[in-house]
Amino acid sequence: MRNSPKATGLSFTCGVARRFIRAAITFINRRRTVFEPENSLEALMQAAGKDPVVAPTFYRALLDTELYILTPEVPVKPGQRRSLKFQEKINIASVEFQGMTWLPAFTSKKRISDYVKEPETCLGAPARNLFEMLPKANFWLNPLSECQKPLPATEIALLMNGKIFETLRRSQSAHGVSFDKAQSDKLG
Repeated sequence: MRNSPKATGLSFTCGVARRFIRAAITFINRRRTVFEPENSLEALMQAAGKDPVVAPTFYRALLDTELYILTPEVPVKPGQRRSLKFQEKINIASVEFQGMTWLPAFTSKKRISDYVKEPETCLGAPARNLFEMLPKANFWLNPLSECQKPLPATEIALLMNGKIFETLRRSQSAHGVSFDKAQSDKLG
């Protein structure tokens, strides 16, 4: 959650590049503010960053929570919603960082408007659906935010097949976190 992409050295692969770069530079240059969660997922993401025991709860909530991705070429009128057509092809904004392609994803509309100052077309869908539609994609939740989370495709695959909960259990046990029966059951 800590290694934020810096505005310099990034290679953008979509039409929103200039606006995204401008927003990133503005963010980096302004004073950092305290992150105020907009919803329960953001509160869990923030809590999981401080306490790894919260991570399984965050991951479970993530799958059912609506995320927003930038889809600059999807025709939709401002303030309107529309469904994607079956097998409709769309372009999704992406960013190159540390040799990988990432899809910026946002946990609330506010997180989008904080960094993309001009109106932009977005696709909102439960994270589970986005991960199924884009199985080998790396997502970055709330890029450049005070509370962000990179989700590489390998981590998403573990989440989708449920193995991440066993991985978390082993990792936390190795670090001396003990679980009572109720906690163990919550982890999966």
